[in-house]
Amino acid sequence: MIFRTKRLQLRELQQSDFCDLAEILQDSLVTHMYAHAFTEKDVQEWLDRQRKRYQESGFGLWAMILQDTGAMIGQAGLTLQPYKNTWIPEIGYLLKRNTGAAATPKKPRQAAGIMPSGS
Repeated sequence: MIFRTKRLQLRELQQSDFCDLAEILQDSLVTHMYAHAFTEKDVQEWLDRQRKRYQESGFGLWAMILQDTGAMIGQAGLTLQPYKNTWIPEIGYLLKRNTGAAATPKKPRQAAGIMPSGS
């Protein structure tokens, strides 16, 4: 587990998260900012890439789990992105639609030190 709040926990993605991850990545409204639709092969590569990031960088996108139900509602975390001939950390998240978790992304930003807890 990466961290836990009263309602949410972040943990490393596992192979058993494939179906939940596919639901997120194959939803065109959730992934509208990507240039293409995600196939099952793309979803597996995404999952493998996150797990490789944990090993190489110590971080990546983590599974967002509701404490009360154990349901995976999305993913959030840090990735390195290219910018002006260097790599910079980026915080990002993708949520399943209709999870009732509209305010949830605030917690990962607070945990990363990007947003004060009083915000």
